[in-house]
Amino acid sequence: MANKLISEIGLPKSISNIFAARNIKTAKDALSLTEFELMELLDVELSQVKSAVAQISAIVSPPYQTQIKFLVLQQQVKLLIIDSMAAVVSGENDQGAPRQHSLGWHISFIKSLAEFSRIPVLVTNQVRSQSYNEVCQYSFQVQRNDETQEEPEKYDSHLIAALGIHWAHAVTVRLVLEAKLGQRYIKVAKSPISPPMSFPFNITASGIALLDDDGTELRGKEINSIQCQGLSQGLIHN
Repeated sequence: MANKLISEIGLPKSISNIFAARNIKTAKDALSLTEFELMELLDVELSQVKSAVAQISAIVSPPYQTQIKFLVLQQQVKLLIIDSMAAVVSGENDQGAPRQHSLGWHISFIKSLAEFSRIPVLVTNQVRSQSYNEVCQYSFQVQRNDETQEEPEKYDSHLIAALGIHWAHAVTVRLVLEAKLGQRYIKVAKSPISPPMSFPFNITASGIALLDDDGTELRGKEINSIQCQGLSQGLIHN
């Protein structure tokens, strides 16, 4: 159903012609974009985009997607937490390895849901081990692998986010929880409004308590490396 042609869905001819003119031919093409991206691309009002997306979704989307959107509005949800995305995606693959096309569908739906309901969506990810020479570098981390390898400092634990670079680029704000020498830190590894920063924190009865409001700016491999030193019971515990 995802490959069903827009022209066969029964949209008003005026809006259907605009989809065709912008080379958005199938339901998958339309639903892979957020409503704001469609509004900008089609150059029409948001209300028209919402109406078209709703009609397309009603015909081709699985019932659970429509039900999730309905429940978010009905229950007046203010924050949606998905724990854990890596487990959800890996569970769809018999081999246990996340498939990028499956992940792409999840990303599109989560972004669409966030814009549809105007709420933040918090998604947790797992970590996996990686050798020192394979430390992950992303385009938003301004350092090359050869520069990283020249640095004498090495970490005791080499962990990276489980879902890889596709997920790293998809998220708007990326927070990393780690531990160094028994102290917990929360890192702002990616943000449209902040440089990479690290803040020490403690877990208290009332929640997370930052120990330093100014934080420390991060550079190079520190941005995306994940350490776990000195907390045998995990990062978050009482």
